[in-house]
Amino acid sequence: MSASRFGKCETVLRDTKIPVEENGKKLTFVNPAQLAVRKIKVDDCAIRTGLRCDWLIIEPNSVEHYVELKGGDVEHAVKQIVATIREISVDSKNQKKHAHIVSAHVPALATRMQARWKRDFLKNFNSSFNMKSRQSVVNI
Repeated sequence: MSASRFGKCETVLRDTKIPVEENGKKLTFVNPAQLAVRKIKVDDCAIRTGLRCDWLIIEPNSVEHYVELKGGDVEHAVKQIVATIREISVDSKNQKKHAHIVSAHVPALATRMQARWKRDFLKNFNSSFNMKSRQSVVNI
């Protein structure tokens, strides 16, 4: 992906902590080496219509992190991330990536579905799948 691909939706940061947050949900990317990390606002910027997640974080080694900050409909969040990967990933099948959902709460159904989602994301997108409640931290 070229830096100009996302235009005004993209910011390159070298901060030690790179947060994405919305309505009390927060995911912080910890970047102690202060690497140049690309932070892309997906929702209503890089993608304006259809299903889409909130943020895309891209490490210097091109690893993609798809982030959805959600009130509680985790199944919908999964659909949003899948749609975003299919639309904007540099390589939806092979590029290493991580899917992150931070939800106000994790319903019982979502807890039972996590194993399937983890398996499906790895098989279909070469992606890990992570679901947390309220706040989480990811090391870059």
